Order: sequence, then structure tokens, then C-alpha cells
Amino acid sequence: MVVTTPVDSPAALARVIALVKGCLSDCAHWPRSGIWPTLRNPMRVLAPVIIAVHPDELSHVGVDLMPAIISRAHRASVPVAVHLDHGTSFEQVLLALRAGFTSVMIDGSALPFAENGALTRQVVLAAHAVGVSVEAELGTIGRTDVEPEADAGPIVYTDPARFVEQTGVDSLAVAIG
Repeated sequence: MVVTTPVDSPAALARVIALVKGCLSDCAHWPRSGIWPTLRNPMRVLAPVIIAVHPDELSHVGVDLMPAIISRAHRASVPVAVHLDHGTSFEQVLLALRAGFTSVMIDGSALPFAENGALTRQVVLAAHAVGVSVEAELGTIGRTDVEPEADAGPIVYTDPARFVEQTGVDSLAVAIG
């Protein structure tokens, strides 16, 4: 079964995946060579796709390519979401919203619970106002971007149910141990 209508959020993609009993591909390698073949011939993937773009990538390349990527995503024969991955500031999210991203992740996991909640709520209000879904991150899994032999850092557990209720976030990445 091929879904031909645009699906613009990871939550909507999950519903399509359940419908077709399929799986999801997260192409977190933009703008390197992997994104264009995926969008040029998405039937090779045979699954809904999330094009995950990290703010560092946007800072190096800018948002000039985003209209072409988003336009091609909407013409794909499988559902595609264009997702800001691990944005850490409201300004990064606003840039993604202005560029036409279909979903955003605000990663306030390095902040205290209350500050993370306030930032996430601010992002939810802005993103939902323009029909964009929001993922947040809560807790920690330790540091993963340093030397492999380095200490993983402290693991922080939190209250996901309360966080979702207070922020209105659409999906949540949580530390599970």
C-alpha cells in the first residue's frame, strides 16, 4: 500500500505505519548524499520517512535548501516529515517554523525540569499555532557526544506524565535507563 497524501508529523506517520503494518526510516544525515536519493526514489525505502535536520547542519548550510526539500517531500509517494532534531532554543525552533519544517523537537533536557517545561510550552504554543507538531526531550541518557572512554555523566529521571500534561507536547523522548 502506498500512501500518497502528505503526512506532516511524526505522530501522523506513526498512525500510517500502524495502518500499513510497516516501519519508519529516520534520515538524520542531511544534507549529505543520503537525503536526495531517499526523496528522489522513496519507493526504495518503502516506508514513511523523517528527514531529521539538526540545528548545527542549518547553521552551516542555512535554510536556503529547505523549500526544495520540503517541496520534494510533499511529492514523495510515501509519507515524509521534515523535522528539526534536537533544537535547544526557541530561536532555533522559530527558524525551523519559518523555513517550513513540519515538526520540531525542543531538547531542554539539560535544563532543570521547570525550565525545560517552560521552554517546551513556549515552543508548543508557537508551533501549534501554525499546525506543526512538537517533540520534547526529558531526562538524560548521559553524555554521548564526547570521547567514548569519558564518563557518561549523571542520569536524571523525571515525571513524563506531568511534563506532557503541563506542556501539551505531542511526543516525548524520555530517558529509560
